[in-house]
Amino acid sequence: YPIKVGKLIAFVYIHRDFLHHGIALSNLFEPASFSEYGHKKPDLLYVYGVRDNEFDCTYYKDIDEGIYIGVVSRLDKNDYFGYMKKMLLTLHNVHSIDHKQLPIHGAMVNILLKNGIKKNVVVIGDSGAGKSETLEALRVIGSEYIKEMRIIFDDMGTFFIKNKKIYARGTETGAFVRLDDLDAGYAYQ
Repeated sequence: YPIKVGKLIAFVYIHRDFLHHGIALSNLFEPASFSEYGHKKPDLLYVYGVRDNEFDCTYYKDIDEGIYIGVVSRLDKNDYFGYMKKMLLTLHNVHSIDHKQLPIHGAMVNILLKNGIKKNVVVIGDSGAGKSETLEALRVIGSEYIKEMRIIFDDMGTFFIKNKKIYARGTETGAFVRLDDLDAGYAYQ
């Protein structure tokens, strides 16, 4: 299943026992079109559900080919979507670091204030620390001053320098976020 993890092309191979997790990737990462990968090799390769557990939850860098490879075995303990997402993000992050980019576990929002000023805010923290909830609270509390908030990334992003300026991009097009602490319309944004 070819997907884009940020700007990287990943080929994901999924054993049929874990196919239900593979289907969920369509909610999280944008599918890559043949025109994006038909003329080149992938940046990342992930095999989820191999029989041999000797290489369970490991990753490698094929230096000659420039491909980052992740492997997770078919053990029952790995029948969890987190192994699908986390290995892909690990491969992305190692690739980013090797290419002088800084992966960030956080949420980023572009804020347009009512006076026309734009600001970018990044909240960094562990899983479950309240990054998305903090941005939603900012929207509610700052509603008098904020005209628009545009989410750049909600879980994993990358900072990089281009022409002496700092840029950021996210890795995912969707997100699995707990909605119980957020405004009712958050999911639809």
